[in-house]
Amino acid sequence: MKEMTLGTPDDFETEVGPIINKDAFKKLADYISSFSDANKIFQSHEHILEKNIISPCLIELNS
Repeated sequence: MKEMTLGTPDDFETEVGPIINKDAFKKLADYISSFSDANKIFQSHEHILEKNIISPCLIELNS
């Protein structure tokens, strides 16, 4: 997942594009953060607020 290209949809090299709006960005960022306390995040995630981009992340859920 670290090799994935983050960017805008107008760039053909982009594999992960922006979240639809700032509200959705905040909701997703908060959702990911809520898992970090009780679970293990294997793939760290990158938040690029000015472009509404959150890179893919991998979380191991403890049951």
